[in-house]
Amino acid sequence: MSNFDNYPILALPSGLRDVVLELHEHTQAPYALIAGSVLGAVSLACQDKLNMERLPGLVSPVSLYMVTVAESGERKTTVDRQVNQDFPDFEEAQAALLAPEIKNYEAKKLAWEEEQKGLAQAIRKAAKNQEPTGDLVGELQQLQTREPVKPKVPKLVLQNATPEAIARSLHENWPSVGLFSDEGANIFDSRAMGHLGMYNTLWDGQPYHVDRVTQPSYTLRGVRLSLSIMVQPSVLQKFLAGKGDQVRGIGLAARCLIAWPASTQGTRFITNPGASFYHLPRFHARIAAILRQALGQPMATLKFDPAAQKSWTDFANYVESHLGQAQSLSDIRDCAAKIADIAARVAALFHYFEGREGDVGVETINQAIQVCLWHLGEFKRLFGAQAQIAPEMADALALERWFHGFCARFPGVNSLKRNYISNYGPNQLRNKLRRDMALSILARNGRVFFVRHEKSLLIQLNPQYFPVTPFARSVSLNPSPVNQPFPNQAALPPLFTQP
Repeated sequence: MSNFDNYPILALPSGLRDVVLELHEHTQAPYALIAGSVLGAVSLACQDKLNMERLPGLVSPVSLYMVTVAESGERKTTVDRQVNQDFPDFEEAQAALLAPEIKNYEAKKLAWEEEQKGLAQAIRKAAKNQEPTGDLVGELQQLQTREPVKPKVPKLVLQNATPEAIARSLHENWPSVGLFSDEGANIFDSRAMGHLGMYNTLWDGQPYHVDRVTQPSYTLRGVRLSLSIMVQPSVLQKFLAGKGDQVRGIGLAARCLIAWPASTQGTRFITNPGASFYHLPRFHARIAAILRQALGQPMATLKFDPAAQKSWTDFANYVESHLGQAQSLSDIRDCAAKIADIAARVAALFHYFEGREGDVGVETINQAIQVCLWHLGEFKRLFGAQAQIAPEMADALALERWFHGFCARFPGVNSLKRNYISNYGPNQLRNKLRRDMALSILARNGRVFFVRHEKSLLIQLNPQYFPVTPFARSVSLNPSPVNQPFPNQAALPPLFTQP
């Protein structure tokens, strides 16, 4: 695998896992980027079909806000087009199907407006002649109640839309919409992020009132909004520099599943140019089937079965126990406080997309928890407090990250000489003393171990921490261990500790 962003790909249900793996094989884009696009599509397709009751009386939408950070050239557009092609197809099909109704509405609307104009003119004439107008006013009032209603034509995907445009589309077109963009500059550099509170209200499923000066005001009820935004780091950093405190302060960032996967550029070698798609058409068929189901019908409400309820409750309590002062999640309480809710939403989407019957089961919620824990880790990595660590620990962390890059550049190689680090490793580790100290720290923590091959001392990467296998191709043959190899799983560090 060329990608080393450690996204929990195996936690996805089979129908989603297979399409993510297949798209990765064809595009070599990071798993997290592809998965974010896939989850955004599933959210948009399903959000107007169901709600999720995570506890008695606590019912929420299943909509997700996905934000993926990726440099230019990570094939964001390619992935987005492959995943989201069902929505424009559905919009076109519905527009064609409703075309006769639209024409009928337009004719009725024109006749109604002319009748309204005639009554208004008659009222003005009667008033001018000082004649009674009561009957005419009554007719006009009755006419107002018979204004033709425009058929709602689904408009599911908006790009570079302002909050006003989003609200108007939800009110006039269709009560379910996705703000999708593979170039997040269209969103973060525009007025789309003008009224941040609206996104919170719609995520929570609460009514949202829109005041208008020149036209009647209205209130959005029962509408649904999904976000699926891919953005370049420089664009996001510029946005956060200006509105970062506000985004964190009002809780919008906490409602997002954020990912900043490692780049795969430099490792995207073409190995099977004639490969065809098998799982992607099945994914599209399922999305299309969901879109056609019971348009405009009341939403179903999913619940957990007893085992899943216990698993979700244990997860929520576990997170809560780490929110206190000096606990591992105390610096990202905003996101951590929402993550159990999001996990319930993800579980509902997994359950519905896979066509599972009955209540949401324990396997499904556990899958959702693994995915959400990964995103929680990303949020902590990007927004959590930066630990003050000793310089030698910083060197060890830098070397560990460099080893991940080494694995991506040289798949199948699991060992190397120390002087390779001196020649090609992080700049600060060109110093022999700092290099050996960093290696010593990684060895003490089980990340690497040393092996002898002939007269050379080689560094062997532990496959429990790096994307290599114990039997990967190595520059050392039949090595004899110098220190204890392969610590067992129990020796791995706790989930939320700093590496």
